[in-house]
Amino acid sequence: MDPTVEGKRRATIMKRVHMARKRGERIQVMFDEKGQPEGKHGNELMSWIGVLAREHVPIWIQDWRSRDLDGLKEIIWKETVTSFTVEESFRNTCLKSCGEAARNFRYDLYKTFVEEFINEESVWTRPKKVIDN
Repeated sequence: MDPTVEGKRRATIMKRVHMARKRGERIQVMFDEKGQPEGKHGNELMSWIGVLAREHVPIWIQDWRSRDLDGLKEIIWKETVTSFTVEESFRNTCLKSCGEAARNFRYDLYKTFVEEFINEESVWTRPKKVIDN
């Protein structure tokens, strides 16, 4: 990331949430009648879920719904409960949002690092067994 370029959005690290965790505090989140987080702390919670997706979910995961990921999902849920005061009924929404955030992160990586090279003719004409240097 070039600090001289202005106007570019960058990934957040949620410094406020990390500081609250160090102090042993949990951020109180309010929910609407549909069970969705709302207000300033609701936005922080959803951003935190995105941070957890970037930190914990491997980029090679193809299907977030896989049972093989139950341990990873439990880690993400525990991290969320450690940082925020949320009800158990929010768990499903939290994990769905995390899966979506992980998918968006993989797409951003693809757009940034892969897409411009995938259209090169050499990639398409090279035999599959030949490794490109």
